Amino acid sequence: MNIISGWQRREYTPMGIRPRSDHDNRRYDDCGEYVTVMRELWDTGRSDSNGDFFRTDDCRCPSMPTSRNPIISAGQSDAGTRYAARYAAYNFCSSGGINQPTMVAPSVARMLDELSTVRGVRGLMLTFDDFVPGIEQFGTRIPPRMRCRDGYRMAA
Repeated sequence: MNIISGWQRREYTPMGIRPRSDHDNRRYDDCGEYVTVMRELWDTGRSDSNGDFFRTDDCRCPSMPTSRNPIISAGQSDAGTRYAARYAAYNFCSSGGINQPTMVAPSVARMLDELSTVRGVRGLMLTFDDFVPGIEQFGTRIPPRMRCRDGYRMAA
């Protein structure tokens, strides 16, 4: 399930929703709370939540999923990367064009640093539009920016 925090007013107005004045600063907190309530409902069939954004009082989900629904995100900012590391099974990262990893290298490095601290992460999948140049550019541009790689030397 792709959880989208939204950031443009036109994403909300067609549904008659008006974002709070602090939406930009707290939108990933909002999403995290939403996912927490969803997971309570999926895992136990009920939720009693008294959060900042969602309040449930004996909310029930009588038909629970038979398997875990993975959460997908596309967080690129610091807050979005932290949200994805904590709640999402997958985080989409995008460059600004074909084989331009320098445009997102800081964001990808932050995401990988966050993932390195999350228990249970057993791997990740990266895709490249042109495999060999993509791997080479990734290898030379991303690991040097990663805090969790401090102390490691790059192979010659």
